[in-house]
Amino acid sequence: MILPRQIVGKAGIVLAALAVLGALSTGGMMSKAETRPSQVSIAVEPHGSVLAVMRAVVNGLPLFVSSLQGRTESRSADYPSSDDATLAAELMWYDIAADRYYQLAFDIDARDLSTFGDRTDHAEVRIVIGPGADVTVTTPHPEALRLVGLNRMDEITPEMDVDVVIAELCATLSAEDPSADKDLRMAMGDEIAVGEAVFNRDNWLSGNAAPAPRCPAEDGQ
Repeated sequence: MILPRQIVGKAGIVLAALAVLGALSTGGMMSKAETRPSQVSIAVEPHGSVLAVMRAVVNGLPLFVSSLQGRTESRSADYPSSDDATLAAELMWYDIAADRYYQLAFDIDARDLSTFGDRTDHAEVRIVIGPGADVTVTTPHPEALRLVGLNRMDEITPEMDVDVVIAELCATLSAEDPSADKDLRMAMGDEIAVGEAVFNRDNWLSGNAAPAPRCPAEDGQ
């Protein structure tokens, strides 16, 4: 379950639709794991249509400080306490095209995430930033990720090749750089990185229509 530390947007919390999980080959339903994962693969990245400099922190540890591409990293869950399963995420970004800053803090219960194999000790989550104030949190189809962990990828059906949406959130618009060091746009000085990000964005848009932001444009509320 996603627990926002600030109420951000009308979209609020969107739990994974059970209908998406109806195609499990085992005939089962996704449920909260009895034990919390000890490892989590965390991906934070921009939407294909977005050109932004981003910062991401999970449970107090930076995933990256200034990036145009985002990052995927597997790490110890590092929960706040022995009986907690919280992944506390903090996002900030500068939307280059719109010349706007956004920020969002929210909590994820790691027991809601899909895990590799049958041991349920390694979970996976993906956080996509933008367009606009949009933030989308997903985890792979639980049966698909289970089969990946068992090295049985040939058993994954097309119905399983769909991520489960854990939440759709709206970030808050900031009048200025919300980072403490006011250095959120630092990556823009790297011409190679900016060029690659522009190429990737333009390449995505060449084959896809730019989506309308889900969140209100002005203030994310």
